[in-house]
Amino acid sequence: MQKLIELDHRIFFFINGKMQNHFFDLVLPVVRNPKTWIPLYVALFIFLIWKFGKQGWLMILFAVINVGITDQLSAGILKPLVHRLRPCNNPALLMKVHSLIDCGAGYSMCSSHAANHFGLAIFFSVIFGKQYPWIIYASVAWAGVISLSQVYVGVHYPADITIGALIGIASGYGMGKLCLRFINKQNTAE
Repeated sequence: MQKLIELDHRIFFFINGKMQNHFFDLVLPVVRNPKTWIPLYVALFIFLIWKFGKQGWLMILFAVINVGITDQLSAGILKPLVHRLRPCNNPALLMKVHSLIDCGAGYSMCSSHAANHFGLAIFFSVIFGKQYPWIIYASVAWAGVISLSQVYVGVHYPADITIGALIGIASGYGMGKLCLRFINKQNTAE
């Protein structure tokens, strides 16, 4: 276990320290900020309603349930259970962390940003991936950049985003398949 923690710290300091540059310092704190991505998701939900009507509402309902699941698993269960300090709050690492945002008082394991965004990425990949394969790459890249930015700004370790991503992937896949089942039932009933 100690070797895994050491590896996690080495990868953290590579991303948080060695990758440090002015461009990332400007862009990544903005990318991970909800003020940046909430308008994107609102626009997506408006598009779903406009393009798909009732089915769009159903997709939104399942997407919201999906985020509820990923958020509760990450922030409601794992963070209080594991009690892992954020890198920017860890007294042993504090002087070495390149911290770009307010650290916050919460715990680190696991990243809710990673869980929620990967949950949505995989959910929409399951829903639209066969029709529009580019959505898979675009949404996973988006979730990956947001997750990586959490390490870069100093609030999460790589293991935190990895576990968060796995939670999101599992939830997004399951909820996407369930949503498709409901949509197919609705289509056959009409």
